[in-house]
Amino acid sequence: MPLCLRGRSNMLVKWSKDSLILNTYRIVDTLAEGGMAELYVAENVQPAHVSVADTLMLPQVMDNPHQIAPASLVVLKTIRSLFAFDQELIRMFQDEIALMKQIKHPHIVRWLDAGEHDGRSVLVLEYVQGYDLARCMESFRLEGRSLPLHWRIHIMRQILEALHFIHTMSQPGGQPLQLVHRDVSPPNILVGIHGRAKLADFGIAFHQMMSRESSGEDIRGKFSYVAPEMLAGRKVDQRADLFSWGCVLWELCANQRLFWGETPEEILKQVNDKEIPPVRTFDPDFPAALDDLLQCVLQREPEKRYTNAAQLHSALSQAYPMHSWRADAKELRNVLQGFSSLQLPAFFREVSPSPVSNATKATHE
Repeated sequence: MPLCLRGRSNMLVKWSKDSLILNTYRIVDTLAEGGMAELYVAENVQPAHVSVADTLMLPQVMDNPHQIAPASLVVLKTIRSLFAFDQELIRMFQDEIALMKQIKHPHIVRWLDAGEHDGRSVLVLEYVQGYDLARCMESFRLEGRSLPLHWRIHIMRQILEALHFIHTMSQPGGQPLQLVHRDVSPPNILVGIHGRAKLADFGIAFHQMMSRESSGEDIRGKFSYVAPEMLAGRKVDQRADLFSWGCVLWELCANQRLFWGETPEEILKQVNDKEIPPVRTFDPDFPAALDDLLQCVLQREPEKRYTNAAQLHSALSQAYPMHSWRADAKELRNVLQGFSSLQLPAFFREVSPSPVSNATKATHE
């Protein structure tokens, strides 16, 4: 019987704690439930089980490799049980799994495994010990302070490197993949406590090898970070991701929301019409060169923005040089732990770390 095409009377249910998925992963807790997907934290109960991804790339560490998240923790992603029979969502998720198998970059959440369980496709991803940027920014606003500027720029520089990688990917025959993430936003940027930021969630990405039919003109993503051309129903390219990136950097630097409203209509109107205030309006010490960069990347017309992520990366390096600064993961941990509302989840403390051999020292960041 085809995947997820069971009779409607046999409805799929959410997985519960201690459920064993793919005969390998024991669910520890529910991580999140989004519009289309369920995310679970799970423990690999078969340490000998090594995914194909592990044989291709071992993640790097920035400081002491023993100060890591347990190697047994992973994230399981599947379609929400409520939509488990939606054929469009099934095709979208299968496209996401196929895409994630091709992406290997230190600043993109890593694919580890995939399979089928209880009639649903399952995507197994690395668990990043840390926080999503949305949670961080909410804490920053609540407590009226933020990370040092060099850390904010460092985080967004890493995401820009991830965007450059995906934007320049090729199809097997060498043709451009023309991949656009379309959902660059704070919830999809993970900040690991070891200093590495990662781009997540390719569920609505558009590219040339999708199995489902799409022109790339459908409106998807979080309205507060969607480029105006997408809202207008026009076909988007990589410059739409740069606009979204700019929205996140602006908010991270200004410590407040850029486009916000009580209703989607109010947000859409702001995205299209609101004058972008300089960050120096709120922080007189903010570098003028960074404000100029933000004004450029947040232009409504794509032709007036930076052409690609590489050009924007170069402009960022000129606007805020950090040649003499080196990321210190201990500093970032200390700063993040200083925010009372930022605490690592309890399940992280409940799972015992797996032994780390010299041959496989790695961090899930």
